Amino acid sequence: MQAAWAIERHLATLAASGASASLLRQRRWALRQALTGAALARLHGPSPTPEQVAGTDPAALARSVDDVPTAELASPEFVAWYLPWAAGGALARPERPDGARSAASARARAAALRALASDASLPAPPHTHTAPALRPVIPRRAVEDLLRALTDTPAPPVPTRTRLLAVLAVMAADPAGPTALVGMRVEDASADGRTLRAPTDGRELLLPPGSAAAVRDWLTVRAELVAGLTGGTVHAMWVSAHGLRDADGTARPPGLPLQTRGMERAYTRGMRALRRHLSARPELVPHSLRPELVEVGAVPVLELPPSLELLRRSLLAAGRGPVSEVTGVAAGATRVDGLRTTPTGTAPDPR
Repeated sequence: MQAAWAIERHLATLAASGASASLLRQRRWALRQALTGAALARLHGPSPTPEQVAGTDPAALARSVDDVPTAELASPEFVAWYLPWAAGGALARPERPDGARSAASARARAAALRALASDASLPAPPHTHTAPALRPVIPRRAVEDLLRALTDTPAPPVPTRTRLLAVLAVMAADPAGPTALVGMRVEDASADGRTLRAPTDGRELLLPPGSAAAVRDWLTVRAELVAGLTGGTVHAMWVSAHGLRDADGTARPPGLPLQTRGMERAYTRGMRALRRHLSARPELVPHSLRPELVEVGAVPVLELPPSLELLRRSLLAAGRGPVSEVTGVAAGATRVDGLRTTPTGTAPDPR
């Protein structure tokens, strides 16, 4: 059975079963991308390079697509190279280069291949890859240097960038998922940005100067965004930076609380904009983040994970987990970048 025909039959069966439009779109995208990957591999070998993908003749690719059997998409050999290759963004659309690298996209590809195999009465493909490989991020001190450099820049604040820097400050202190972040209230941060209630467990954290400045700047911008709203006080820490229109044309003003998906989109778009900003103004890149000084195995700031979930997992994998109690610190105390907080105040950390 040819894969192109099997995919269309699978999608028709899914639609007849009452599947949602979003699931149908996701499944169509994932399976057609897998078919394209298999067709490219027939022309260039497994894991084609970006140059090979871009240089492929459309007519040759179409003929190759028609030749791919369904069993090939479910084979262990195909799954072993295809899922990691696709998760690296090899087939990403130019307008959304980071979308294909998300954990959700990786899960969708694996689930689609399993569903297609089941529909075609083939053995389920091995579950070898569901997310892009994690890489350690830059050390917390380098993140602090970045925040200090950007918050010290004498320029009018850009709301989206100001919000992103505050998110990085919070994540550096306490890596939290999008759901925990959107649950934060403005009261969780002090007015000067120096203390923060951890979004994961409510502990009181003392932020270093650059992080504190980033949070303080966002509180100022946030206050301006919510000032024009009516209907009650907005307590959410993270709010929209721009107005927008719903699909039905309803206008929504800036300053509305972000929900989980909105928080994820805000980070992804903000990170792309930050990369462009620093690429255009390299003098803003702190000395500790210059390529020749970034430690081996670390990820430069311009390559920070493209999604909040990957950022959280990378921070945890690199040992940048939630600030915890350390030996020699009084009970109830926590340590943050050279300082320790106690139930009654702060003191220099002997470490």
